[in-house]
Amino acid sequence: MDDNSINEKEKTLEKIISELPKEDKDKVVAAIYAYERKSWSGPLPSPEDFEKYENIMPGSMNRVLTLMEKQADHRMDKENKELEAQIQQSKTGQIIGAVLVSLFGCFAFILGLLGHDSVATGLGVATAISLAAIFVLKQIPSWLKQK
Repeated sequence: MDDNSINEKEKTLEKIISELPKEDKDKVVAAIYAYERKSWSGPLPSPEDFEKYENIMPGSMNRVLTLMEKQADHRMDKENKELEAQIQQSKTGQIIGAVLVSLFGCFAFILGLLGHDSVATGLGVATAISLAAIFVLKQIPSWLKQK
């Protein structure tokens, strides 16, 4: 629609509204205002606002889109780094766990050779139970955290 057509319709509407009784006029005006109310949701401006920004400052919406793309790239890069850090932490934990299990296994074996069978058995069983609990639960059991 062109502006002349809109202006003519507005004038016709104003004439019709002015001829209405006061109570009806208020209702019609409220209905018109309620109808013209609009909203927009999203990370970017509405298409109409895009056009207005471009008319005021050519190239501004390209800058906004570039900024949004950079922000998305930054967020994805950060998420990838966090994921890599978690993987590295998990690998480090597995290596330390394997070393500790081997160490306690050696201690239990040496204690067994030296004749301390009950201590060796206790150390071996405690190590095995702790290791099994960690692998099954995928976390340190609460009874181990308390100590």
